[in-house]
Amino acid sequence: MLIGAWSEQEHEATQKELEAQVGAALKEAERYGSLAAGHMAGAAAMFEDVYKDMPEHLHRQRQQLLEG
Repeated sequence: MLIGAWSEQEHEATQKELEAQVGAALKEAERYGSLAAGHMAGAAAMFEDVYKDMPEHLHRQRQQLLEG
């Protein structure tokens, strides 16, 4: 280990940068809903944006879910 290779200032700057990145990612994720806000996607949303062409068995399962 090199002594002085990492300064306290570098540590603090990196920590602040990472906290900002995590905060921005959290805000982006919360745009899609959170349990705390009470806004949640419907259960059928778990079938969306997964496959380019949804397999038939999943299409049937989604239909069953939507029909209740």
